[in-house]
Amino acid sequence: FNNETRTEMTVLYNSAPIYSKVPMPKLYFIISHSIANLLDFLVSLAVFFIFVAIDGIDFKLNFLMLIYPIVCLYLVNLGIGIFLSTLYIFFRDISYIWPVVSRIIMYSSAIFYDPSILPGIIRRALNCNPLYMCIDYFRQLVIHSTVPTPEYHIVLGIMSAFCLVFGFVTYHFNRDKIALFV
Repeated sequence: FNNETRTEMTVLYNSAPIYSKVPMPKLYFIISHSIANLLDFLVSLAVFFIFVAIDGIDFKLNFLMLIYPIVCLYLVNLGIGIFLSTLYIFFRDISYIWPVVSRIIMYSSAIFYDPSILPGIIRRALNCNPLYMCIDYFRQLVIHSTVPTPEYHIVLGIMSAFCLVFGFVTYHFNRDKIALFV
């Protein structure tokens, strides 16, 4: 998430010399960066599975369900990346603010701690974070060998779709102004 949003933030601005001369959709640049980051993530996932094997966790058929949170995470990353890239055109200072925001998002995603140590209301608030839900999905399948509930799938899918639509809507309403600001 951090790597993708950080690199996608400047894509539209840095690619302006190309799309200002060649008529092509600007979103292609963001999507190509997004796919490159997805491939990087898949390589990291291969390393993850090596550590899963070293830890002695049995590979189960449930591991195929990891495709769902990966797709959801990709949609979240793409949506937020499109939003940030559009925002960066108009507000270049976002590149200084975003690392702080992404650090807050990382710590609020319960990566380094067990969410059960948190008080009830804060633990429930974690479920408003799609990154936490993707991470929790991974934990449930890999560590606890349980499959998340259908409601969990629906909520994660809706949150991912919301992030993607939010990014596309932001881009759509500002796409004509982008050429004026680069």
